[in-house]
This record gives sequence, C-alpha cells and structure tokens, in this order.
Amino acid sequence: MDKYRIVKITTSAISLILIIYLLSAGISAALIEIDYNNIETRIENTYIVAEVPLHNKGFYPIKNMKISYQILTPENELIYSGETVIKKIKPKEYKKIKIAIPIAELLSGKLIKEILKETYLKIPVKITLIYA
Repeated sequence: MDKYRIVKITTSAISLILIIYLLSAGISAALIEIDYNNIETRIENTYIVAEVPLHNKGFYPIKNMKISYQILTPENELIYSGETVIKKIKPKEYKKIKIAIPIAELLSGKLIKEILKETYLKIPVKITLIYA
C-alpha cells in the first residue's frame, strides 16, 4: 500500500469521526429542555428565589453554565443585574436552576419608583455554557 493511499484512508476516517461527533453534539444540544411553564418562585430568607427546571437529555455534560439577567426600564435603563453560575449538569440529569435576587435590592428606591411609574419592566436573560 503506498503512502498516498494510507494518508487518504486516515484523512477519510478522521473526517468521518469528526462529522459523527459534530452531528451527535448538535442533536444532543437540541435535547436540552428548559421548562418555562413550571418556574417556581418563593421568598427564602432575604431573597426572592426562582427555580427554573432544566433537563439535560443529551449525551454530553453542560459545563460552566452562566445565566446573566437584568431588570431594565422600558427606556433600557439598568435597575438591577445579577448572574447565576452552575459548574456542571450531567447527561440525563434533571436539575432546578436556582436564581436568587436579594429583596433589599428589589426594594431599592429606583426599582420601586419604576414599578409604580411603569406598566412593565424588561428582563433580558443571557445563557452561556460549554457543551460537548
């Protein structure tokens, strides 16, 4: 067998393995479920807590998940911002992501004024993570 043929077979095998991995990662990522309809909220000590159900039905762990959130006025003025970090969610694991906001922060003068003045507030959420 000549060198050209060995290189061609090796390259084809590596390409096939890479394609299978990328395909499985994409399919696996599509299996992650966030159940927005079952978010639980409660008061716990000095915090308002929201628990968001997340089910990693995929084949790979979720690592270093960071959820950043803000409370904004309709004019996009920042009232409050925070973040929650989850180190790892294993494959097939069901977990409730806990987001805790200090009540003292929510009762600050600016937020109370905005709630009384405005009919709505914006709450953008950004999620970053490492997967596969």
